[in-house]
Amino acid sequence: MFRVNVLALMAIGLALSSLVSHAESLSAKFETIQCAQPCTQQKASTWWLLRDAQSAEIRSVNARGQLSNHSSVWERRAQNKLHYTYVMHDEKRAIQYSDVDLNILGLPTDQRAWELKHQLITNDELTQLTKRNDVPTTVMGYAIEHYQGQWQEGTKVDVMWMPALQLPYRVRYEYPQHTVELQLQQLAPSNTAKGEDIPVNSSGLQLSQYQLVDYTDIGDMEHNPDDLAWMAKAVGAPGLHHDHHAH
Repeated sequence: MFRVNVLALMAIGLALSSLVSHAESLSAKFETIQCAQPCTQQKASTWWLLRDAQSAEIRSVNARGQLSNHSSVWERRAQNKLHYTYVMHDEKRAIQYSDVDLNILGLPTDQRAWELKHQLITNDELTQLTKRNDVPTTVMGYAIEHYQGQWQEGTKVDVMWMPALQLPYRVRYEYPQHTVELQLQQLAPSNTAKGEDIPVNSSGLQLSQYQLVDYTDIGDMEHNPDDLAWMAKAVGAPGLHHDHHAH
């Protein structure tokens, strides 16, 4: 009897381990739709979230369906410190920022910032909403939980949440002057899908093949014409070109 119970517990443990691993490692394609109120013309953009247990990468898709040459990688390292890498795929270069660099630039590195990158909505934000029971039980094979409510600043929020993946299927924000909606379009296990339309997570092996530059060394490169040429293409890198916003 004891042996059977041990085997059963081992099987449950393996199943939970597989579920957690899948929840953390995935490639998810989203569409963001924004519109001023009253809404007469929507503005849409498509992007990928490439995620594993300790990193979250955002890579956009252009109007022709091609992957952007740039991506943003957020990594949670020792002592849960958040680091950032601005990746330039065509140049095979990447600019790395420590948590200290990010703080100097005024970019948050706390747990809330990590959850926003990794699951797009924080646990605290979700607990401020009311759970409903009026949506289909599953979408894309995953159970869905429906949350609605209003945050303190007056923003109305509607979330269709996939608890097994710790990821929203859809999030809609209604601000006084405009609306923003995030909609999951495609889902695939991270680093296993093939095809040009599904990118590979840049953290790890791929970045090891790129030339890595520390943000603190950028100032020493500003007098080198060759370095200035590639830095001019880093239009979204925090701290360069007076841009202090990491996407």
